[in-house]
Amino acid sequence: ILSIVNELMRLLGLSYSLKRGTHPSFISGRYALLEVGGSAIGFVGEVHPQVLVNWGLEKPVAVAELNLTKILNVLKGA
Repeated sequence: ILSIVNELMRLLGLSYSLKRGTHPSFISGRYALLEVGGSAIGFVGEVHPQVLVNWGLEKPVAVAELNLTKILNVLKGA
């Protein structure tokens, strides 16, 4: 999933950083906040196996969530 985020950010001309974090829905060490200019714009992570079982999913799942409003504000210089 990170390769998709990399390409999107490249196309938008934005540099981002990953800040380690924790979230109970994700595997420990496999979750990070996405930051642009010190502001969190989203996260990426690999879903915890118990969450997969709870939802009846049989394959590993990676997730990215981006706040488009925050990205647009960064692009506008707000």
